[in-house]
Amino acid sequence: RALRCGVFHFVYQFLDERDGRWYAKAVNTRQKEGSAIGTIPGVFSSVGFGKPWNQNFMLPFCSTSDVIQTLDCNQDMNSGVAFFIPHALSKFEDPDVQLVAVPDGFMNHDWNFIAYASSLSNRTASCVQQRMMALQGVRFHYGHSDFVRTSAAVGSTGLSKMNILSEDVTLGMDIVLKGGRIAFCDFINIGKAKDTDILAMTKFERKVASGAPQVASSYLWWQLCTSAHYGGFSFRAPIRSLGNMLRTLTLFYTFVGWYLNHAYLTMSIFVLALTIVALLIIDAVDVVSPYSFDLARVYLYWHMGMLLFVPGMIQMITDYGVVRGLGQWFYRAIPQACIGVFHVPNTAMYWHRSTTMAPIYRFSGRGDGLSHVGFRIMWNTMCWSHFPLGLFLLYSGLIVLAFQQYFLFIIVFLIPSGIWLYGGVLLDQGTLGFDLRPSYWFGLFARDLFEYLGVCRHMFARGWREITDRTNKNHPKHCLGPVGVAWGVAVAIGTWIWSVFLCFNLLFVLLVPYAMGFVVICVKSIVLPIKRRISRSREERRGAEIELSPVSRAETKKETTEITRRRAQRFTVKLDGLLEQINEAEHESRQRALEA
Repeated sequence: RALRCGVFHFVYQFLDERDGRWYAKAVNTRQKEGSAIGTIPGVFSSVGFGKPWNQNFMLPFCSTSDVIQTLDCNQDMNSGVAFFIPHALSKFEDPDVQLVAVPDGFMNHDWNFIAYASSLSNRTASCVQQRMMALQGVRFHYGHSDFVRTSAAVGSTGLSKMNILSEDVTLGMDIVLKGGRIAFCDFINIGKAKDTDILAMTKFERKVASGAPQVASSYLWWQLCTSAHYGGFSFRAPIRSLGNMLRTLTLFYTFVGWYLNHAYLTMSIFVLALTIVALLIIDAVDVVSPYSFDLARVYLYWHMGMLLFVPGMIQMITDYGVVRGLGQWFYRAIPQACIGVFHVPNTAMYWHRSTTMAPIYRFSGRGDGLSHVGFRIMWNTMCWSHFPLGLFLLYSGLIVLAFQQYFLFIIVFLIPSGIWLYGGVLLDQGTLGFDLRPSYWFGLFARDLFEYLGVCRHMFARGWREITDRTNKNHPKHCLGPVGVAWGVAVAIGTWIWSVFLCFNLLFVLLVPYAMGFVVICVKSIVLPIKRRISRSREERRGAEIELSPVSRAETKKETTEITRRRAQRFTVKLDGLLEQINEAEHESRQRALEA
């Protein structure tokens, strides 16, 4: 059956300066004409959440086609992949299939090791993991590359639900609950550009970790887990219900259990740290020392496992073969492990925050990922997740170090705390200064130092605000606790002490990465001139060998002229000999003709 092919409409919002109202306009990409749709309450990224609102707003313009492909702006496709699209669309010949899932491929994985880790995790999640999820029927819609039947999207509640829910996964849940099927098509790979800096990757992890409580608190999750034809138990079909139980376990871990597991394991880190410190303080060194190596080894394996090492290895082998895939995987194993450890607080803390506070949609707002972010944005992003946990582990490790537990201190305390504290500033674009001029690098350091002073000023201003609010009896509503002069002074002193302690540690958080960058700049300033001088001397030596003095030039010119003259003489002699041979041959032919 032939599918109707629609026309892509480019829809954008604009502000009419004449009446001050927002309008939407659709541009037909085939006819190159635009038509105003009508007024809207405002630009969707301000009055609502940009991505889900824009997706649902585009759906009426897709009604002329049978199938919609949901592509993001950071995706790519070539003509070779396009030849397989008819084969993917042929799956819609089954009337029960409402969505055809398509995996993502590598696109910018060779940009840097952060982009490689981001691309590999996305590739692993969309290929190896989702292939296994599709076999069990728990692979839903994940926002891009998939083909959706238009009637399923327009006839239901659109590609996205309300703002309190994640904007993409609910479509697949709707399809399954309404009796539809989702097919997985793994012979097409749509290119996907992933994050290239640590802040953008952090925001993405924050987005997906906040989306899991949205799914867990929705009615769709409850219906999937209790539906008799999908995940629930029914006495009429006990054998099928056993399969439903296995499907429910897979559904739980792929959605909610993964983030819940991160939260519990992250909490277990601090239970382990407090237990070790308590045992050492109560003079039980003999209990800790024999097991310190085993504890550190298990802890290290756990951190390496957080990066999904085994699925990533399988994916690399699938894409590149055994030798090349394992080679690339081992070559980048240590940077990937560091990035995996860095994102553990993102997944755990934002799951906890969205579960205990409000499961709202957090758009990532990742930006281009190519510019220097700065210390202030890093602090605002990680002050709740990375810095407190890193400080706790660091100072707990100093207590362990005092009891001469060196191996335990390095593996369990120093490495994760160092990654959590210094990873954000260290991996920021431009901090190490590999591709920057020294003057520009010093400018970045001066800007980050100024932002650090602004963060410290804000902390001390918060302490002053605490004492003014708590001592002012007319404004008790601003305080979360007892109000009074004594409590105000106590809270202010505690806040200032904490601010001094935190500012002292944040100074090292800023200075340690830039000290490493200063070493890189110094090495560049010393090594690069030496390399340039060596290369210049080599070029001069080659030029001296080739270049000649004026006298030698004249002699060379005479030699060249003499050689040319001799060659001309040889050529003239050869030419004269050929002419004589030709004349003799003509004379002989004439004599023969006369004799005949």
